Amino acid sequence: KQAEERGVELEQLLHTAEQRNHELEEQLHLSKEWCTEIESKAKELSEEASELKTKLEDSLAKVMELETALSTSSQTERVLEESLNAEKEKTASFEEIANNSTERQLELQSLVDILQFNAKEVQDKFAVLELDL
Repeated sequence: KQAEERGVELEQLLHTAEQRNHELEEQLHLSKEWCTEIESKAKELSEEASELKTKLEDSLAKVMELETALSTSSQTERVLEESLNAEKEKTASFEEIANNSTERQLELQSLVDILQFNAKEVQDKFAVLELDL
């Protein structure tokens, strides 16, 4: 009778372990999906930041050209000064966008790191459950 009771207990434990195993597998799958999505978004933001950096460099080069033209041409000083100010505004806007993209990329990388850590924990728990079975 004790053996039967122990058998029932073991079957219940096995069932509970199988349920937990299934839950952990689902969590692992979701964590992997999240990691993939976040890595994809981080890649997009990285590419966007790279494009913005190029635009920023182009704008800075244009600002430098305009500054040179301004210093050598007194007749067009007013027109060039307006263009220079417009380019500086664009440059500031691009710098802000690039900084925001970089910050967002760092945030997303932090989330990727957390999700990878969580996925590792789930895998470790899964391995422990398999050993227990």
